[in-house]
Amino acid sequence: MMNRLLFFGFFCLLPLFSLAQVEISPMVGYQLGGSIDFWEGKFKINDQVNYGLQLAYPIREGMAVELSYTRMDTDAEFRAYRGGFEDRSFDLAVQYIQLGAVRSFGQGPVEPFVLLNAGAGWASPKVNDIDDEWRFSVMFGGGLKYWFSDQLALKFQARMMMPLYFAGGGIYGGIGTGGPSAGVSVGSTAIMVQGDFSLGLSIRLGQ
Repeated sequence: MMNRLLFFGFFCLLPLFSLAQVEISPMVGYQLGGSIDFWEGKFKINDQVNYGLQLAYPIREGMAVELSYTRMDTDAEFRAYRGGFEDRSFDLAVQYIQLGAVRSFGQGPVEPFVLLNAGAGWASPKVNDIDDEWRFSVMFGGGLKYWFSDQLALKFQARMMMPLYFAGGGIYGGIGTGGPSAGVSVGSTAIMVQGDFSLGLSIRLGQ
């Protein structure tokens, strides 16, 4: 249900970008899943291919507002350190929807840029007994665009995605053992940091 609401909100914003020139960038890349060490055990999200879409709306020379969506379908594993918890693996989708700013430099065919975005990051386990985990997240990074023409460029970027803050509960429901209320979740807290490297095309639309 929440995914549907996010997609609805994402596409509701598209008409705002169509009022002037907009840059659309479909991207594909490789995402570092990251890991968390709890007192109870270690949780690891495995690295995997990701994909996404970025929309940039220029507000002045060299500056744009960017709306982005990124998804990685992967698997995760929990390795217990303590009694009352068991090892477990499951499939997982990691998604981000972000809004922020992109600063570009230079006027030639090679255009370096930096970015800073904020929004939501969430993990969606593909099993029935573990709930989705939502957290505020920020991204920062940079890259290069090489413009073949005024409308088409090759885009490379690297981003750091942080933080995904996990506390007791949430994604770890179902990892423990010993009955319906024993070991339902881990009780410690940790921060997960992820990153990605991606390549795509930037296409300028509008006037």
